[in-house]
Amino acid sequence: MIQPTIAGFKMGAILRQGSLGPVWKARDLARNRFVELQPLPVEILESASRRGSFQKRIAALVKVKHPHIAALYDANVYGNLFYLVTEHVSESSLFSWLTRGADNGIENVLAVGEAIASALDHAWKTSGVTHGALTANCIFVTDDGVPKVADLGLAEF
Repeated sequence: MIQPTIAGFKMGAILRQGSLGPVWKARDLARNRFVELQPLPVEILESASRRGSFQKRIAALVKVKHPHIAALYDANVYGNLFYLVTEHVSESSLFSWLTRGADNGIENVLAVGEAIASALDHAWKTSGVTHGALTANCIFVTDDGVPKVADLGLAEF
């Protein structure tokens, strides 16, 4: 995979394969913070109707604010590359958190489930957005043990 070049970002390594392609760790140079940057497949922009549907979905997703949802900061175009910029949460998925046995008492596992359910309920009630492809690899656990849903609402594209 060729590393994209996007003005304003210093690209790092690929973190994972997201629902729409590779997700890169990058430094947002203007805000001096790590973010996740996901270049999008050109098919999303090929037809006016798909582009319109995608832009409406992005407009809804930007409004979704919840402590257990990775924030969508921006959707933009650089040259002929359309990309998303999201909060960099962690490189530790819920799947890896569960399998490595990190303080996985029943209370912690239930708390994670409750947090994710609350996040998904909030997204639906405030913006009519569902995840579409939720797995333990789409949920990340911060260093402080906070679970966050990533790739919210992008699976259908």
